[in-house]
Amino acid sequence: MYAKKIISGPFLSMKKAQNYSEYVYFINFSDPLHVFKGLQKFPHIVYHAITFGDWNTCIISDISLDFSLLRGFENLLYMDEKIQSQLLMARSVSWKRAFQNMQERIEKVTPHYANKQQTVPFLRWGSDQWALYHAFKNDMRQPVTPQLKKIGIRHELYKRWKKDIADFCTIQVGFYPECRDGYAVCTLLLYTKYEKEVKSLFSHFPTSSLYMEMKKGMMIGVYVKDPENMRKLWCILFDMKTKGIIKEFRYAQIIDECYHCR
Repeated sequence: MYAKKIISGPFLSMKKAQNYSEYVYFINFSDPLHVFKGLQKFPHIVYHAITFGDWNTCIISDISLDFSLLRGFENLLYMDEKIQSQLLMARSVSWKRAFQNMQERIEKVTPHYANKQQTVPFLRWGSDQWALYHAFKNDMRQPVTPQLKKIGIRHELYKRWKKDIADFCTIQVGFYPECRDGYAVCTLLLYTKYEKEVKSLFSHFPTSSLYMEMKKGMMIGVYVKDPENMRKLWCILFDMKTKGIIKEFRYAQIIDECYHCR
């Protein structure tokens, strides 16, 4: 299932800490392909993607950066501080049944506002802990000993780091029954006060949706297979807006993406 890319992970994604933040940018450039290639060795970039839709470039950085200085910059659609991201649980249902379940829930739901009050930890990592993170972040299933020898870190330190990893990272596993590469990735920038309801609604699909919580908004990445399901997704979004679950939404589809390693 891993070889066929039906399952991905477990991999790690950093959470916000008192002394560590990641920033998400949705930007338009006149030549996004040129920017996409140029960002591959750009310092402090965690992830970037070229897209088409309301924005053509998505960037995540580990410090706040001013991309208006780059050649071809047109506008910054949205920028926010990331709180955390996770892959939502996939359901053993058909796409038809998934959309029916979502529609039924939308008709019955009464949105409740929940104030964000989360305990943010202090990240007490040194160079060894960061080396462990970068060695294991893309695959927590890989053999441990060869990686520890490669980076020169003892098992005892690895065990202590792994014991507390859930305080500072989300551990993510994705499920894509028809191979991850076979889906279009539709990214949705949503404005809502009702994160709990939105998160629950996007947990109805037969594929794992990416949920990214930000300080003021949220992003959902949906893995969709065919145009009919895309049409139904749009209908669901407009129904959510009519019901008052979301205030507004923007959309882009990923063309290519790059996860940065150190």
